[in-house]
Amino acid sequence: MDCSVGKGFDMSGKKKTPQNGWLDRQGKLYPCKFLHHARAEIATVKQLRLPATLEYLGWVKVHDAGVFFYEADSYHNRQHIRITKRQSRWLVNHGYDNLLIKNI
Repeated sequence: MDCSVGKGFDMSGKKKTPQNGWLDRQGKLYPCKFLHHARAEIATVKQLRLPATLEYLGWVKVHDAGVFFYEADSYHNRQHIRITKRQSRWLVNHGYDNLLIKNI
């Protein structure tokens, strides 16, 4: 499966804090504990009554180790879905590598 992966933190700024969770298309983080993304996804899909998985809907999986995953365009027969400006802004503001984000 193809996926876009971004790595790296610049922790010199006060706003730039590592977090775990799912970042929706509007740039809102739904936090979860480290390595509990699958459990959080199931709960979020049910709570928000979403029609598909978070990856399919274009959400970004964020890890506090400085890594994010974006897999919305990895589904077969699917048009490429780009990361939103709000998602990009949130990632940059929290220390993720801007150059990697622009390539998604």
